[in-house]
Amino acid sequence: MTFTYAKYIRRFFSGTLISRISGMIRDLSMAYAFGDHPSVAAFMVAFRLSNLLRRLLGEGPFQSAFVPHYEGIKVKNSEEAKRFFMRFSSLITILLVSLILIGEAIIIPLLHKPDSFFYKNEILEMMAYLLPGILFICLYGVNLSFLSCYETFFVPSLAPALCNFCWIIAAFSFKSWGAQKAMIPLCCSIVGGFFLQWVL
Repeated sequence: MTFTYAKYIRRFFSGTLISRISGMIRDLSMAYAFGDHPSVAAFMVAFRLSNLLRRLLGEGPFQSAFVPHYEGIKVKNSEEAKRFFMRFSSLITILLVSLILIGEAIIIPLLHKPDSFFYKNEILEMMAYLLPGILFICLYGVNLSFLSCYETFFVPSLAPALCNFCWIIAAFSFKSWGAQKAMIPLCCSIVGGFFLQWVL
C-alpha cells in the first residue's frame, strides 16, 4: 500500500515539477522577448481578468466537490458514474460557452467606443481573444478531477507544460514583431495551448 502511494506521489510531483520548470522558462522567455514594454503589462492584466472564471469553474473548491461525489456514484455503478461525468461536462460546456459569448458581447462594443486611454482598449482587445481559452482550461480542470478518480496523475499534472511550450514558442516566434504587435498573436497561441492541454 505504501509503495502504491509513493508511486502515485512520484508521478504527480514529477509531472508538476516539469510544469513548474516550463512555467519559469515561459516567464523568462517573455522577459527576454518583450522586456517591460507597456503592452506586456496590458497583456498580463487581460490574462488575469479573462481567467477569473477559471478560479471558479476550473480548479479549487469546484474540483474538491466533484471528486467525492463522482467516487460515491462510481462505488455503486461505474457506468452511471461515467454518464454523470458526460452530463456534467456537457452542462459545464454550455455554461462556459454562454458566459464567453456574454463576455464577448460586452467587450466587442466597448472596443468601438472612442477612448483616449489606449491601454484600456488594448486590454479589452486581448481579453476578447483570450476568453475562448477559458472553455478549454476549465474543461481541463474537470478532466483532471475525473482522471484522479482513476489514479491517473502524471499526464494531467504534466499537461500545463504543453501550454507553456506553446507560449514559449510564440514568444520567440513573434519577438521580431515588437511587443505591441505581438500580443494578439500571442493570445491566440495561448488559447491554442489551452486547447492542447485539455486534449492531452
